[in-house]
Amino acid sequence: MRIGRWTLLERLARGGMGETWRATSDDGELGVVKRVRPGLSGAPLRERFELERRALERLNSGALDVSRLLDFGEHDGVPFLVTQWIDGTPIERFLAEHSASIDARCDYAVRCAALVGAVHALGVIHADIKPANLLVDRGGVPHLIDFGLAQFADEAPRLGDDARLMSPRYAAPEQFRGHPLSFAADVFALAMTLHELLAGAHAFSSTATYLELESSCLQGRSLPTTPCGAHIDALLACAHALDPSRRFRDASAFASALRAALGG
Repeated sequence: MRIGRWTLLERLARGGMGETWRATSDDGELGVVKRVRPGLSGAPLRERFELERRALERLNSGALDVSRLLDFGEHDGVPFLVTQWIDGTPIERFLAEHSASIDARCDYAVRCAALVGAVHALGVIHADIKPANLLVDRGGVPHLIDFGLAQFADEAPRLGDDARLMSPRYAAPEQFRGHPLSFAADVFALAMTLHELLAGAHAFSSTATYLELESSCLQGRSLPTTPCGAHIDALLACAHALDPSRRFRDASAFASALRAALGG
C-alpha cells in the first residue's frame, strides 16, 4: 500500500483513532507514517494532527535528537504525517539488555532530562513523556519520539477532554484534572520515567487500574527510594510534586540539578 511517495512496509501500532507504519520513500528513506483511520478524520482529529505537525516543524529548526518531520499531507482525504525512523530500543529495555550500572543509569537520566529541556527551550510541551517514547540508537544516543499530544507553551492552553489525553502511568495531576498544561507536566512525567530507569521498576504496581493510578497521583503518593542516594531522590521528589509551581520550572532546570548532584 502507498501513501504519497511512501510505501508502507509494516504496521507498527493501531489505536482507536489512528495507526502507524514503518515505510520507505521512493528514494529509499525510512520513515514512520502516521495517519488517521479512514472514516474518523473529523475536525478534532485534524486539529490534533495539525498541532503535532506544527510542533515537529518547530523542533526541526533545532539540532535535537527527536523524531524529525519528513513529510505530511492528505491521502484519499485522510491526513498523514511522516517522521524519521529511529533504529533504536526503548530505553528501559536498552538499560536492561546492557546490564547498565547505577552510574550509567544516572548518566542516561541526565541526558534524557536535557533532551526534554531542549524541547522546552523551543516552547513545546511533549505531554506524553514515558520510557516507551525514549529510544536509544545503536550509538547509545537517546531520542524523544511521538509528539502526538504536543502543545505549545506560548499558545492558548488545551482544556477539557483534549487536556486529558495522556498515558496515566506517567501523567501529572493536572492532566487527570483536565487543567491547562505547562512544562511542569513534562517535568512530573520525567520524574516518573527517570525513577523507573534508576530503580529498574515502575514506582507503583504494574497491574494498577486507571482509577488506582489516578487516585495515587492526585493524593500525591511519594516515590519509593532509588539506589542513587538521598540527593537524587530529593530531586525526583521535587519534580514529582503535586503542585506544578513546586516542581522545576522546566526540564533544563531539572537536568542541571541532576547534573550538579552527580558532580557533573
